[in-house]
Amino acid sequence: MFGWILRKMLGIPKAPSTSGATTPGAGKRGYSHEMTDAEHEDLARLVSSLEGMVVVSRYPSPLYDDLYSGWKVYSRAHRVQGGAKRTEVVWINRAAEAAKTQVSLAI
Repeated sequence: MFGWILRKMLGIPKAPSTSGATTPGAGKRGYSHEMTDAEHEDLARLVSSLEGMVVVSRYPSPLYDDLYSGWKVYSRAHRVQGGAKRTEVVWINRAAEAAKTQVSLAI
């Protein structure tokens, strides 16, 4: 039973930034939680091993482009607090892309 649930489940991890990254306009504050590149690689291995649907969300990242190179990528520009423009990116695995097509989700 749990195998079926895991195959039908949708996971959406919003990974913290890589070490040392800062939000534009945030000064040297950075993020309250950060991950090393190795931790991001561990996360990518974990979510890539899942049979279910996975959508990974964060700001554009060459590291993530490499880690999720076989996944479908969508990006959208938006405004954040203070009016600055940012681009949010989602990487979608094959299971989530197939389900998106079946239910016509607008991403």
